[in-house]
Amino acid sequence: IWCFSPFYAWGLLTANPYAIRALEKTTHRRCDPTRIKANVIKLLNFGEKHVWYINRNTERNIDDTKSMVNTNFPVDLSGLSEMLRNITDVSRPWKLGNLIEGWEWFAFTFNDQNPIELSNDEIEKMLETSDSIVHEAYSRMPMDDAKQTWAQYTVPEIDFIIRECGLKVTDKIIDIGCGMGRHSIELSNRGFTNIVGVDLIENLIEAAKKKLDLKNPNVKFKIGDICKKDIPELNEKYDCILCLYDVVGSYANYDKNIQMIENISSLLQTGGYLVLSVMNLHYTEQVAKNKFKLSVSTKELLSLPSSKTMETSGNVFNPEYFLLDTESKVVYRKEEFSPGSSIPKELIVRDRRFYKQEIEDMCTSFGLEVCSSKAVNAGWERGMELTTGKEILLVCRKK
Repeated sequence: IWCFSPFYAWGLLTANPYAIRALEKTTHRRCDPTRIKANVIKLLNFGEKHVWYINRNTERNIDDTKSMVNTNFPVDLSGLSEMLRNITDVSRPWKLGNLIEGWEWFAFTFNDQNPIELSNDEIEKMLETSDSIVHEAYSRMPMDDAKQTWAQYTVPEIDFIIRECGLKVTDKIIDIGCGMGRHSIELSNRGFTNIVGVDLIENLIEAAKKKLDLKNPNVKFKIGDICKKDIPELNEKYDCILCLYDVVGSYANYDKNIQMIENISSLLQTGGYLVLSVMNLHYTEQVAKNKFKLSVSTKELLSLPSSKTMETSGNVFNPEYFLLDTESKVVYRKEEFSPGSSIPKELIVRDRRFYKQEIEDMCTSFGLEVCSSKAVNAGWERGMELTTGKEILLVCRKK
């Protein structure tokens, strides 16, 4: 049901009151027959273009106390009274009237209605599937490096990795959260002979395989989850591990990010190197315009504007489109996805960003010596002030 939050209206025709409550819960607004009456001609004109059994002449009964149309659709209404009792109370009165046979409710909510503020429990239930939301959000990103501006800096970033880690072409390297494989492929192009790229998003792995020269056997791309260590390649030992561009932090759950670092450390040979980058919380706090405390109010989250950031620029630091929870330090965004043959969708995406000392302490707690740590922007050519660099870049060595 949920589409883009900038849409004018959301609605359905149904004889099932549970479906209408689902519409209200999903759009965080109540169906108001007075508002529906004011917009009925516009809605019927739209319906005439898209729904074969609706047109401007459809018989209707819409006023301030009810909203229904005659679709001549036979539905068993014998359980309707009980259904209405189950979903009606003082805080949720039923305003759309009682149906007669062959009629359906004409139920709509509108963008300019005041959203219903949700409880913390409702918000948590809405977001408790954050793992699958993250998975879907990344799978909906365009399979084209050219659309992600930070992907232009592969060469200087690989220069940095080879220099700082003292890599040899025979070293065993794994790129965790490899995306479309740009770092792995660049290493292979430079003669490195033992590289694995792992990502949990099937679309990204398929895109990486298509970019790889079939004559070059030096890179293997695999679908896998570092948190689950669910493939053999995530249970071996490596001389160097890359974990770049916010793999750690892609989940709002703090323990999940801790688990990632613990599992990454377990894959390193003694003396091996980890190159890790995470989003910079110092910078995020500096530029944030939209701040709230989820434990106090949910209305800021519901009114946050949506964008196509992940689909276009990749600039998840645009202060117009993220909301910082100053208590939990979790960042919220509404991401729109529309390309290809998939159904357009809007997702609430959460991520976690880190203070410099915080991510350093997380690494050292799992036997990783921090060799260098600095705030950077894409390309990593120079260190920046903590309040100006978007990423924190660490080079760690396994003790």
